[in-house]
Amino acid sequence: MSENIANMIPRLSHNLHKGQMGRIAIVGGSKESVHACIVDR
Repeated sequence: MSENIANMIPRLSHNLHKGQMGRIAIVGGSKESVHACIVDR
């Protein structure tokens, strides 16, 4: 499954800063804890 996800992620150019892409994806969690991945803004 991780290979399928890796194929969906676009490659970054070496000329770009991490803030120039304008997107973020967070993949996390576990079977034991549904809320294992929490984002605080």
